[in-house]
Amino acid sequence: MIHITDGQSDEILDFITVKNILDNKHRQSLKDNLETFEFRTFADKPFSQHLGKHNRVIIPAEDQGYQEFVITEFAKYRDTEGLKAGVYASASYLLLKKAKVIKPQTFKEQTATTAVSHATDETEWRPGIIEGKGYRTFNIEQHTNPYAFLKMIAKEFNLELRFRVETNGNKITGRYVDLLERIGQWRGREVEFGKDLIGIRRTEKTDNIYTALLGIGPEKEDGTRIEVLVEDADALQRWGRPDPVTGKLKHFIEPYEPQSSDQDMTISRLRTLTQTELNKRINEVVEYESTIADLESVPGMQNKKIRFGDTIKIKDTKFNPPLYLEARVHTQDRSITDKSKKEVTLGDYIEYTEEEVKAIWQSLQAEIRKKIGIDQLREYAEPKKIESDTPPPIKEGENPIWVDTSKTPKVPHVVVAGEWVKMSPTTPAEVDAYTKQQVENKANAAQQAAEQYALAKATQALADAKAFAENADNISKGVIDVGAIPLRTSITGARLEWDGVNGLVQYNTNGEPVSWLDLDANAHFANAFLSGRIEALEGFFGDNLRLRDGKLEIIRDDGAVSVSSGMVRNGLTVVGNDPPYMTSGESDTGKFQSFVPGGTIKSTSFHIYGATKGTLDGRGLDGTTMNYHDVRDNLGALAFQKYHFIHSARYLIFRFNKYSGSTISVHVVKGNSDDTADRLYFEKLENGRTGIQEFRVDLGVPDFSLRTVTFKIGWADSWGGRMEFVRFIMERVFLTDFA
Repeated sequence: MIHITDGQSDEILDFITVKNILDNKHRQSLKDNLETFEFRTFADKPFSQHLGKHNRVIIPAEDQGYQEFVITEFAKYRDTEGLKAGVYASASYLLLKKAKVIKPQTFKEQTATTAVSHATDETEWRPGIIEGKGYRTFNIEQHTNPYAFLKMIAKEFNLELRFRVETNGNKITGRYVDLLERIGQWRGREVEFGKDLIGIRRTEKTDNIYTALLGIGPEKEDGTRIEVLVEDADALQRWGRPDPVTGKLKHFIEPYEPQSSDQDMTISRLRTLTQTELNKRINEVVEYESTIADLESVPGMQNKKIRFGDTIKIKDTKFNPPLYLEARVHTQDRSITDKSKKEVTLGDYIEYTEEEVKAIWQSLQAEIRKKIGIDQLREYAEPKKIESDTPPPIKEGENPIWVDTSKTPKVPHVVVAGEWVKMSPTTPAEVDAYTKQQVENKANAAQQAAEQYALAKATQALADAKAFAENADNISKGVIDVGAIPLRTSITGARLEWDGVNGLVQYNTNGEPVSWLDLDANAHFANAFLSGRIEALEGFFGDNLRLRDGKLEIIRDDGAVSVSSGMVRNGLTVVGNDPPYMTSGESDTGKFQSFVPGGTIKSTSFHIYGATKGTLDGRGLDGTTMNYHDVRDNLGALAFQKYHFIHSARYLIFRFNKYSGSTISVHVVKGNSDDTADRLYFEKLENGRTGIQEFRVDLGVPDFSLRTVTFKIGWADSWGGRMEFVRFIMERVFLTDFA
């Protein structure tokens, strides 16, 4: 299914079902980071009016999640089958090229996360899963855009870019930029000629061979540039030609300038970059073109899975010499409606000789033999154990331990004097104890004797009491109950009678009780017609309405109370701004997101917000000279999120999950105020206080007006060092009348 969303508001406009998708192709490419989606559908359906106008389409990803595209081309045409439409869409992240202009500047000593934060600041995208480590300096010499900056960051940290969106089923809730060490994985997929390898071509190129490079660093402010010569002696022996005069081998050499704007690049860094480049040029370039069959959709071959970016192995023993390759899926074309329609293009080939493959196999065999030796040693060191419901045959010499599984609990046995003997008792008789049945018999006998004795005593006491009460002279206090006394009887047979057990009872002509006042002051009537007021503490009205403690309650069919004393027992979820209304961090190089999923300088799980205090309070970080500004307000706090809601309940509840690593304070203020007079809630959370915390804000009597509050997180410098790591999750925010 394809969802169509509004190009400005992200509102879902319509959707296209599978039967209305005539054909489609989703393409992904590692080579140029481009991603497109094109499809054909009908042009005369209700959804057709939304195809165009820079609207967006959302398609399911191959395994889970979704991918978002912007419609860039929409064409209508007619054929023999009717009016059709062709749609071409490009990935929404390509709009980062137009999101803003990044002016020439220098970002010093940036982590991968902070660099991505600079790139995505003031855009719809946020840092996602960031796997890079260390610091890099980025010198932007010309005006650029966020997408180009992100590609620069990925190259500098030697990571790969991935863009993804998250939804709540109705709307996109987040757009994330991931920097991963590698897209895809090794799934054990191997293709072989004659099975799923259809064809392969090997091309060898030697036009770009070099045996030495002269590395030249970026130009410094004073106009100077550092240089370093990197040579490869082995490559010189393979490719060098002798000097006609001296006879010495001469290098193939050229200058090399790394694509970096770091004016502070060291000799060591330049040497590393130049060596890396030379390693790519000392050997002939071997290119492969191959065609493979995707077998995942074939019944019984679901494990033959291939995904974008995955590594696979290729084997062709009939090639001369035999080919053993490792490659990655560089480009993938797939259909979102038919999984059997998939084509992949491979790249990043690594070739192994037959000798290397055999050496790896022999190494694995040695490891297996080593493992078998350890298992055999363990078998001799530990006694053997057999679990079964029947005893194994007893052999001469050593026998195993037999665990009898026919009963519960399972009991181990050993062979003693030619018989299986339990290693622990399992019956009361074996330890001179009563069985369960013996204990129950003795208890029942004692109970019966006690009941018979009590019954005899009670019968005698009742007989004595009746005999005593028959003589009125024996009664000095109380009332003598002589049974029912008719008070009034009509000619129809209806009567009013005093009953010493049931109270005052009214009978109809058939002798059936129709109303009565019992001895506990309870009135029983079929109907009541009253002209005054009723005052009561408890009562029932129908099946789901009752009065308890003077309060009217509405009861659900399952017995739960849904309304009590006019208040609804619901927790109304309050949703914050998207993206979050958050104070930005600021350094000499610009602004960045303060609280980031997964953290910034330090790392945590992606679903946890994290920030290092020194980047937000002006104290800076250990091991770096980068200047960070104090962005806290007059409360000593930063805004995390703003919430708008209708004041329809008494209390606003924040469920906040705090993790160890810092001492912080939480504030809830009216609007976005930093005045203590406007603060609705404040609490300090010490470093050791962790887990779910509930902050209850009393909003007063509901007036059903629109209210706005901001949740802030703060700290004082004296509460902890600048490297303290603030970590938290805002689990839920909701309104309720019940604290």
